[in-house]
Amino acid sequence: TENRTPMNVVDELLLEDFVQCTSIGEIHIGKSPNIRFYSDAVAEVDRFFAWFKSEYRIESVQIIGNTAALSGNLAMSGGEEIGIVTYRREFLESLVFVKVDGKWRLALEHSTRLSTENFDADLPIQ
Repeated sequence: TENRTPMNVVDELLLEDFVQCTSIGEIHIGKSPNIRFYSDAVAEVDRFFAWFKSEYRIESVQIIGNTAALSGNLAMSGGEEIGIVTYRREFLESLVFVKVDGKWRLALEHSTRLSTENFDADLPIQ
């Protein structure tokens, strides 16, 4: 069995012309730029946090033919010390998948940050 990394899975999942619209207004077009964006984000998380967790809660899935729209909430939290939460952000997420050759592939991701308070600051858990 091949030793697959998370980035291998992302590479298999994204369409070549995948588009990501981030919560800070950036638009990344194409599989390669998005894989670089994800890789850079993972490196940044590894550099700043002792631990990091993200959870996705699916609210809705609609399938029409070979297209599926999924919406939900993404919660990310992390800390500089194990067991202490110093960072938390929540987003609304919309994902559009297209079935290609019998496999669901991600075509679009759009993120909206739920809280704009302290936009550039880490948000501590209360």
